[in-house]
Amino acid sequence: MSTTLHATITPEPVVRLENYFQEPYNMAVATARTCYSSKVITPEDVGRDDKSREQRDRIAESIYKAGHHTTIQHPTFQFVLERVSRQFLWSFLHAHP
Repeated sequence: MSTTLHATITPEPVVRLENYFQEPYNMAVATARTCYSSKVITPEDVGRDDKSREQRDRIAESIYKAGHHTTIQHPTFQFVLERVSRQFLWSFLHAHP
């Protein structure tokens, strides 16, 4: 009974993915490769064929093990949150920049 009462008082939150990079993994590796390249490396470049994908996976593991995690921050995901408290938003967003 308390679950029914709780649902009546507080509706369930709604979370919707609004916007995102199409290839976040490829974007992260392309970003890392661009740091050391004389030209821009695109997500399409790192996922083009089997050889490129093998190189991408080696680079991804290497940069992660080396602690170069900033490249992982380049791909972004934008969410819409509804029916959540301001306290939740404040505490969550300040704890997870």
